[in-house]
Amino acid sequence: MATRVANQPDLFASADADGDAAAIDGIIAEPPEPEFIDQVRDELLGHLAKARAASTLPWRNLTEDYLIEMRVYSMSRWLPEAEARALRRDFGLEMDRLYEAADQARPDVWGRDF
Repeated sequence: MATRVANQPDLFASADADGDAAAIDGIIAEPPEPEFIDQVRDELLGHLAKARAASTLPWRNLTEDYLIEMRVYSMSRWLPEAEARALRRDFGLEMDRLYEAADQARPDVWGRDF
């Protein structure tokens, strides 16, 4: 039988009414400070501006492209819902454009779409 570490919630326990539900579901009990939201917004708008200004993927490699993309989609959840939706949509459109440009720049090799 596994030993339980003090203060570690049971991963498979059902949430109870004493606040563990928020901890288990990853919901924050207190809203973040406005300065934090501003920092998040500034970072995300910076990524969007970088993507908009680029004619090819502006990050070093596909791994970094993917990580930035996931960071934008994840961090946007801190923003107000309408703003987050608009930012994700705009960033997604730019990434689609940049991925399409990367596909067009690849050499024409048989089987490249497989």
